[in-house]
Amino acid sequence: MSGLRWEPRTMWSQIHSDDRASDIVNVKAIDCLSGCELEIPNTDFFKGYYKGRSYGNGWPEMLKLKDWPTSNQFEDLLPNHAEMYTTSLPLQPYTNPNFGSLNIATFLPNDVHKVDLGPRSYIAFGISQELERGDSFTKLHCDMTDAVNVLMHTAKVPAYWRQESAITDLKLKHMAQDKNELCSDEIDRDGYAKHNTSPEHMECQEGALWDIFRREDVPKLNEYLTKHSKEFRHIHCVQVRKVYNPMHDETFYLMEHHKS
Repeated sequence: MSGLRWEPRTMWSQIHSDDRASDIVNVKAIDCLSGCELEIPNTDFFKGYYKGRSYGNGWPEMLKLKDWPTSNQFEDLLPNHAEMYTTSLPLQPYTNPNFGSLNIATFLPNDVHKVDLGPRSYIAFGISQELERGDSFTKLHCDMTDAVNVLMHTAKVPAYWRQESAITDLKLKHMAQDKNELCSDEIDRDGYAKHNTSPEHMECQEGALWDIFRREDVPKLNEYLTKHSKEFRHIHCVQVRKVYNPMHDETFYLMEHHKS
């Protein structure tokens, strides 16, 4: 796919190529700290993608554009990108959403409501260090179909020293809050504490991290998440108080100590 540029602002300019590339348009992004949707000018969002954003207390602001452009618009707005992406996927008989001879969805009649097969794009920015507050772009879930995920573009944004200091201070406060809340809930924190003794613990990497769990491990995963649910935080960083179905609630994001 080397013939096309997948840089976010290049794609945006191509969508608005009719002399409107400089227009400021509000986009709906998800704030990963609160889990809520917000409207932000596209210029501010892409500036954050390349330069980073932070709250007033120095904590990194992490935003994501989900399904931008939406899959039903992708082929209309970015026809060259859509075609090249689709035809470049491996195992075409399985992965081609239109002509895959081994893709069941291509044989469904037109009057049947089909699962959205894409393509779709996600654009997000954050920080490589594990923060445990607002750094879970996509929660644990079970896809309705098999999926192919391709990382198309990354941009490295180094944190400035004041922000690193603020993160360290706030992580210490978060650890104290976690300890107080979990102790009051009488939860065994021995295993959790071993992996949280240092606020500097981090996993440094660029790009995206996908954790894929085997289907046969789902029962154990369900058991673990149900037992340790209050160690996780969801909307507005509030503890997960009730579990209905760990796979479908989309309230969990496993950090390194959880996976250990």
